Amino acid sequence: MSEQSSDRVQFDFSDCRVLVTGGSSGIGHGIASAFAAAKADVLITGRRAKASEYDVDLSAFRYQQLEMTDSKGITALADGLDGLDILVNNAADCSRGTIEDTSLELWERIMSLNLRAPYILMQEAVNLVMKEKRSGAI
Repeated sequence: MSEQSSDRVQFDFSDCRVLVTGGSSGIGHGIASAFAAAKADVLITGRRAKASEYDVDLSAFRYQQLEMTDSKGITALADGLDGLDILVNNAADCSRGTIEDTSLELWERIMSLNLRAPYILMQEAVNLVMKEKRSGAI
């Protein structure tokens, strides 16, 4: 049997600008933390006005309040970025319920958050990457 190495794979994302939507909790926070640990410049979004309003330490990231169903807010966020290398569309609504319990208004909000918002942000991200003639990842 071979001896297992205790070495772990490490990544270096120095000089990479990363945007993680919904990075204030859960999977998004884990993704943002991994990029920050790999030396990336990480911007996260969340619904609260300030990063300090969350129970978790978000000091490793830049923070931007953003309601992902607000198309103008998404565009304003993108317009305020100097550039972007990596976009992680993490913000989502995973509401569960029966068809009888889901109103049309709730369904439309879920579709806006889970499908429309990432599409708009991907268009903006492509424009940011192409403006710099760099490669990127979404």
